[in-house]
Amino acid sequence: MAVSIRNIKKFFDDHPEYEDRKEEVLSGLQERLGGQKAIVSVVAKEALGDLAVEFFHEATNNMDHIKIGLEDLQQN
Repeated sequence: MAVSIRNIKKFFDDHPEYEDRKEEVLSGLQERLGGQKAIVSVVAKEALGDLAVEFFHEATNNMDHIKIGLEDLQQN
């Protein structure tokens, strides 16, 4: 499964209780991916750590997340 960095941004925007982790996760992903938008789920899982299960549940069951992921996958 491929997801997008925008999916991860949306996840953090939707969960202000994780604000303290947002910058670390996003900056690490952006460094690692060098401008790509879509990422494989293994990379997302590594970056999110203990938040990965909650993220993937939302990314696969929320139409906004699905739309974002598909759009960015097409642009990659």
